[in-house]
Amino acid sequence: MSEEQFELRARIAKALGHAGRLMILDVLGRDGPLSVTTLAERLGVDQSTISRHLSLLRQVGIVAARRESGQQLYRLRVQCLDGFWQCVEGVIAHQAASHDEIVSAEHVALIHTETLRPKKRA
Repeated sequence: MSEEQFELRARIAKALGHAGRLMILDVLGRDGPLSVTTLAERLGVDQSTISRHLSLLRQVGIVAARRESGQQLYRLRVQCLDGFWQCVEGVIAHQAASHDEIVSAEHVALIHTETLRPKKRA
């Protein structure tokens, strides 16, 4: 793979690296195509913020737009994000399980330490 391909991947990953843009993609994936106004209302965000995020998502090719009845409607350009999100959720689940294991091990160690300490006499 060339350095240029890695750069393109990095630009796409960077575009996905913002919670607001992920929320836009989620809504578009479920309910798109939608206008900026509708997205702003559903997400409770200013239209200017939605427009900036959509512009970036269009630049990297994740979102497409078409004019219909005098307004711009946005949709996901690629449907492969579903598989990507499943992968991300798998990482999150694994991370949570690892965290639970660590917390559980620390709890067991704490209990073990407490039982080994001599009790203070009053």
